[in-house]
Amino acid sequence: MNKLLPYVLGGTVLLAGVIVSRRVLPKDGAPAPSPKPTPATAPLQPVRVEEPPEALYWLVAQALVEKLKTGDLLLTVRENRELIRQTSLHLREELGLELPPGFALPPGVSRSGLEHPESSDPDHYAFLQQVQAGNRDYLQKIVDRLLDEYASQTTQLMVERLAAIQSFRKPGDAQSLSFVKALYGESFVNDYATAHRPKEDQVKPWARQRNPPESSGAVTRPAKEAAAAQAQVSSLWRTEFGPEELSTVQEYILNQNLRDKLRDDLLYSDLSAAERSLMEKSAIGCRLVFLHDLTCRVVSARP
Repeated sequence: MNKLLPYVLGGTVLLAGVIVSRRVLPKDGAPAPSPKPTPATAPLQPVRVEEPPEALYWLVAQALVEKLKTGDLLLTVRENRELIRQTSLHLREELGLELPPGFALPPGVSRSGLEHPESSDPDHYAFLQQVQAGNRDYLQKIVDRLLDEYASQTTQLMVERLAAIQSFRKPGDAQSLSFVKALYGESFVNDYATAHRPKEDQVKPWARQRNPPESSGAVTRPAKEAAAAQAQVSSLWRTEFGPEELSTVQEYILNQNLRDKLRDDLLYSDLSAAERSLMEKSAIGCRLVFLHDLTCRVVSARP
């Protein structure tokens, strides 16, 4: 035992020295604390904790477009989608928008399927609407902040996007105008004016005919006004449905017996909610009824 005592004492002294040196001696190469970011250099939104799917940017852009788009701006479905796509891209790349945590993915919605949103796909669009419904408050807070704390930047971006989308519109041509006239009637602009003449002169519902003959009650708009309305309607149709799609649209109209229904709705606004709902269940029907409503707005407008 006496032989081990020096070793025990030596170990005790060594351990005590190590403890004292850690408490007293300065640490070599200790890194300096990094400065906290100041509000001036802070990003547009809180730093990401979790990488949000690209679809969330698309939904923020959609909410922003719906908030700032004026009522007199007539955009087809294709134009509206392109406007949202461009806005989403510029929010990320130009404003540096970073989305905070707090979003939720509804059950059954794959996160990977939302990395590259494709709103023209009906199934994918349905997923986007599920995500929107599950994150309504989250999206609204982001839009409110963009319009509050970053109002000038956001407004400038939207002014530029709304101006740029005008170049997406295609001018009408003979093919699109011929298609419109085959659907609504050769003189659909004047037919609308006739159907909406003073109430005391209007034809009673039971006395309507599909192709009313010329009569003393017919209303004729000035040639320049009628031509301008036809050109605008033709342009809308050509922008939404390219030449390769017109035959598909025509087949859909014939199969669903929609020609007379759409023409009567243009003149008398009598398309039922059930018929609208049925059209909106298919991708082409949804685009068609939206375009039909734009057509009604154009022919009802006065210069």
